[in-house]
Order: sequence, then C-alpha cells, then structure tokens
Amino acid sequence: MSTKDILGDLSDLDDTLTDEPTKEQLFQLYGIYMNDFVKNILNLDGFKVLVNKNQVNNSKVYDVKLLKKQETFCHIITRKDDKTGRRYINAERANKIHWIRPILENCSDPRIKYFERRNPDYEYCKYYWFKEKSYIVILKEIKENVMLVTGFCVDGTEVGKFNKQHQAYLQEVQKQKNLPRR
Repeated sequence: MSTKDILGDLSDLDDTLTDEPTKEQLFQLYGIYMNDFVKNILNLDGFKVLVNKNQVNNSKVYDVKLLKKQETFCHIITRKDDKTGRRYINAERANKIHWIRPILENCSDPRIKYFERRNPDYEYCKYYWFKEKSYIVILKEIKENVMLVTGFCVDGTEVGKFNKQHQAYLQEVQKQKNLPRR
C-alpha cells in the first residue's frame, strides 16, 4: 500500500490567479488561511502556532483590497516593494498559501531543511525550508508559543543565504552535541 506524498504533491492553488485577484479568489485565499490557522489551531512540537489577528487598516502599506484582513494573512500573500515600502499582492506567494500547514505538519520529513536564528530585530525564529520546491515558512517564538510570520518563495538570489544559515545551524547543533556533559 502506497502512502500519499503530501509534500511532493503540493502545487499552485489556482492557475488563473494574478497579482490582481478577483473578490472570489481573495475570499478563497482568506478562507484557506482562516481554516488552517484560526479555526484549526496547529500544534507544533508542543507549541501553538498563532497568527497576528490584528486587522490591516493602512492603505499606504497594503492594497485597499486587504483592509480589514488579518495581518499575518496579508503578509503571507504580499511582497514588499523596496522602493516604495508598500506591500503588493503577489500571485506566486498567494498561490502557495495552502502549502504552509502541510510543510509545518510534515516538518520532520528530510526534505524540510530546519534551522533557527535570530532575525534583524533579535527575535528568535524557526525556519522550515522546503528547498525542493523553493518555499520557506518562518515562525518566531513568542512567550510559550510560536507565531507564523510568513511563508514565501525563495528566489534564486536567496538560496545561497539560506544554505549558509542552514549549514551554520547544523554546525552549531553538532558543536553542542560534542560538548562534554557536566
């Protein structure tokens, strides 16, 4: 009996999705997010995976279509324009919103490259990189739980950076294992 390869079967949600989703497409995306992270809380290694439920209310940062949607959802489906500082809906990111939960649920799969590091704000983060499909999910530690920060497609220019971070983490873990016990 063969088992289903959940990770290997991940594909884009909607071939017709563009950077200007229809109301129906946006409704579908938000429904997936709400079902995966608000209505059905995910537990990961004894931690609840929480989301930032604050509603977006600034159209100077986010597309007006995203007003009144939860912050984490908006962050997942948008990409920041470095010149303007605004976040725009990105079809490539949005099309993979349904990948986040399966990646986290299957984080022990050897295809998921796990590492930890502090982000630029010195927050301790956990990275789950599905290298084969060029997608990464980032969580940050908050109190006794973790918060979903984002999930996004890893551009070719970022592969080297994540490889280095993953290798550095593995080396640090190995170093800790080799320390004498007290």
